[in-house]
Amino acid sequence: MVVTHGEPHPGNLIRTRDTLALVDWDTVALARPERDLWMLDDSEGETRAAHQAITGRAPDPEALAAYRLTWALADVAAFTTRLRGEHERDADTEKALDGLHAILAGEEPSPYLPSRVVG
Repeated sequence: MVVTHGEPHPGNLIRTRDTLALVDWDTVALARPERDLWMLDDSEGETRAAHQAITGRAPDPEALAAYRLTWALADVAAFTTRLRGEHERDADTEKALDGLHAILAGEEPSPYLPSRVVG
């Protein structure tokens, strides 16, 4: 178990003069490293390779998949709650609908899902 951020995406990074700082630690928890690694993982495997080189431990592919699925399920629950209750059609509901469509279509869950037209 390690200290994990929970949402290490670009929206939670601030460039300082010397480095990048990870901000918004409201979802911090002790967990497996895969809790953060799934979000940083790339299709080339560079993140997994770098993690293994630094720690000597290869990330568990099943744990990466489980944390990815957990994020998608949490998004489906949040988006469904927003859309089933009273709501206005605004940027937040459009993002919820777009996100719900994307996840149900099998797209990668993403904390920074761009808004797009879904037909």
